[in-house]
Amino acid sequence: MNKIKEIIANFWIPIVILSVLLGGSLFESTSYKTDGPWMKVRKGAKIFSQIGSDTIVTKLSAADSVRFMGYTKAWASADCLVETSEGIRGWMPMWMLDNPVIIASGDFKGDTVMIESPAKVLYDKYGPHVDFDEGLKGTLPNGQQTSNLLRLDVYPAIKDYEDYHVQTRHRFARLMTDKKFERIAAGLNFTDAASKIGPMSNIAKDKDGQLIVMFNTYVFNGQNGRFYNPIITFSADSTAVSSKLNEDTDRSSWLLRYLPLASTVYDWPLTSFFARSDTYSSLEKTGLQTPAQKVWFWLRWIIVAACSLVWLFAIGLLPCWLVNYLLFEHPKALKPLSDTAVKVLYAVLLAVFYYYWMLVLLAWGAYWWIIPLLIGCATFLYKVYITPLDDRIPHTRCPQCRSMCTITMENQNFLDTNTQMENNTRTHITGSHTKRWQEWTQVTKGNSTWRENVQNHSETTTHYRDDHYREKVKYDHYMMHYRCSCCGYKERDKATVRTVLDSQYKGSESYSTTHED
Repeated sequence: MNKIKEIIANFWIPIVILSVLLGGSLFESTSYKTDGPWMKVRKGAKIFSQIGSDTIVTKLSAADSVRFMGYTKAWASADCLVETSEGIRGWMPMWMLDNPVIIASGDFKGDTVMIESPAKVLYDKYGPHVDFDEGLKGTLPNGQQTSNLLRLDVYPAIKDYEDYHVQTRHRFARLMTDKKFERIAAGLNFTDAASKIGPMSNIAKDKDGQLIVMFNTYVFNGQNGRFYNPIITFSADSTAVSSKLNEDTDRSSWLLRYLPLASTVYDWPLTSFFARSDTYSSLEKTGLQTPAQKVWFWLRWIIVAACSLVWLFAIGLLPCWLVNYLLFEHPKALKPLSDTAVKVLYAVLLAVFYYYWMLVLLAWGAYWWIIPLLIGCATFLYKVYITPLDDRIPHTRCPQCRSMCTITMENQNFLDTNTQMENNTRTHITGSHTKRWQEWTQVTKGNSTWRENVQNHSETTTHYRDDHYREKVKYDHYMMHYRCSCCGYKERDKATVRTVLDSQYKGSESYSTTHED
């Protein structure tokens, strides 16, 4: 027990970092909710399954019911993710469900309203959505009619609706390369598809009655650095008969094609675990929040933001902190390594793990400018780690037994002293001022006059005063003796103590320097 307490006391920072990294990922939900309520649909209801760049429409009858799996506010129809009893999965506008919604703003804020079919519906390749100028119409429980409800300000009237908000931008549950996907997809059975490929985001039937499935998975092509969503067609006997990849937009594709080892590390389970994203948003601000809920929302937001900074920059700390822990607490484990070798070990670990983490972040969706930030962080950490290994007397690490912080001063010998007269100057800044101006080319054409090639200039003048002294200075010289308390290793170094015995002021002079910024 004492040993465990000692490890925690000396190793608590990387333990906290590891807990944030792993704990935050463990609490993420990458699957779709299949325990949502069943809802009746209205006459003419349709499910719009987005299969790549195509949308397959499945018509439903007024007697059908669908399981509610989530909703998104990203599109103009405030679409709901639903699934039929036959397993067809896709998106449906809220007004096609025979279920009330909650109004989050306006005159009917907080009221439950049964939405009617909008007066004007626009269609595109993703399905129907409300005309921007029309809004939604509905009926309150007391029969009162409402109109012009904000198109994105309605929420499904179900228990814990906040937990059903689906994230739709650059979100995936699993990551793999195209070669691995091709190996898995060959002869794949439908019942094993979700466990081997990833969650099924959309499911539909083609004209031949075959199931077409799009997965919430990213497939990486190392040759062009692009990410794709996999699509698999299953025959009547649930066997995969064909597969294809639909390109997804990604902000880092132009860079990933040039980075080595991406096609290797993107197949590692740990990479997929770290790079994946939560299917449902845990932080969705609504107009229905009470003051207490708003405080809790922003508190959670601050906590998540702080943990995200740790998550972004601290992964490279973990292996190096392990080496640092062994260096100070268990020096025998690294005794075969010289100070130079330990420095090289730090450099290799930081380079390897920060490069790996850079690939993870780019797959996760980070912008390219995260790379120089990671390089700067790794460089700073390297300088911090190697500071105790500097070649100075007394050494922090004993050159003989490799123990840390065991070399202390044993005694000192007085060598000699000498006194001399010196002329010394002390410089003081007495003030400064900056002058700013512009230069430009005046252009006149017809009755118009304007400036071109405008350049901003600034000039800073700094004022100094030098005070001159004639001083009598004594220098005492010592030999400092150091000894390691573990092995008895000895080393020594000279030290000098300077003492001003007398100082006479001899005058001062002032001057200024000017430089253009």
